Amino acid sequence: MQTLATGTLNNRASAIHPVQCASSWQCGFTLIELAIVLLIIGIITSFASLSVRPMQQTPVKRETERLRLLIESASQQAILTATPIRITLNSSKLAFDTLSDKGWKPIKERPFESVEISRDIRIQVEDTNPQDSKQDKDKKKNLPMLFFLPTGEATPFKWILIDENTFLSYQLEGNGIGKLSMKALNNG
Repeated sequence: MQTLATGTLNNRASAIHPVQCASSWQCGFTLIELAIVLLIIGIITSFASLSVRPMQQTPVKRETERLRLLIESASQQAILTATPIRITLNSSKLAFDTLSDKGWKPIKERPFESVEISRDIRIQVEDTNPQDSKQDKDKKKNLPMLFFLPTGEATPFKWILIDENTFLSYQLEGNGIGKLSMKALNNG
């Protein structure tokens, strides 16, 4: 009984008298042709799965992106509500305050309520204005603060976020007009 890739010939006449094909492609596919097609499909599938799979983010990149979005939102909130916003940074959290008639008051609305910074992430504050540090002798007692005004102006800053486990680091920087940028520093 003759077997082809397109099926099995079961009638008795074809078993006695083999089927004569005008050319080889009319009788079915050879094993080599099928293997080549499967190989091509496998290669295309592997490229498609690599391009669809999202890139894995490191914890420090995620935290930097999260802080960038929060700071950007605070800047926009200051413009929309026409009230200045202050962000205070200490070792483990960001505190968001707004200016009222009675002074600075904590913002109790999400996402601006006190924001915890990941335990494994350390923030190093870079001095963006060396003249101020010369004038302020007691700077170590002062916590770094960012101010966002309703006019869109902001305190320039440069923070370096460092993952204590992997020592990967990202820089988060803001200029005087509220534009933020984020870049990898030593991430190979």
